[in-house]
Amino acid sequence: MFRIIRIAQTNSAIEKAETELMEIERKCFHPDVQETWESKKKLLQSSVSCFFAYCEDTIIGEAYTVDKESIRISDAYHKDQDNFNQLIAMMTEKDVYLFSFGVLPRYHEQGVGRSLISKIILDTIDKGYTMGYAYADSRISQHLCKKFRGKIVAEHKSWFGAKSTRILYKVG
Repeated sequence: MFRIIRIAQTNSAIEKAETELMEIERKCFHPDVQETWESKKKLLQSSVSCFFAYCEDTIIGEAYTVDKESIRISDAYHKDQDNFNQLIAMMTEKDVYLFSFGVLPRYHEQGVGRSLISKIILDTIDKGYTMGYAYADSRISQHLCKKFRGKIVAEHKSWFGAKSTRILYKVG
């Protein structure tokens, strides 16, 4: 059984979670787009909305959104400025970017990801933002677009060396 918890930007849970969050980073993301702890911590502290999924007392998943200015904090931005600058140019002041969404592989197909995404969309809307944009592999993007009435904005083949196509989609 898991539970989803909203995490405040100043929450000590962020400081205490380095090991668990970096494990999610390593297991869920291609090495070229993994954030360093310094970058990830800054992103979490500047997030518009942030949720962690817990199984017992262990973080098994994360999802957080940032505004368009906070994207520039990330290591990924500095590795792919052209694509991220195009994304930033598309965003309004009310759009957010789903910067990170990851669930440890051993917890896939258990509803953790669906719960994280649902919570983050509702929380983002409650705060007066539109869900905005996110990247995901093509299989996940198609599912999320269908479920949350999103639309595909761009496709990136072999993004950062990933074998699958990465889709930029907009929800809302």
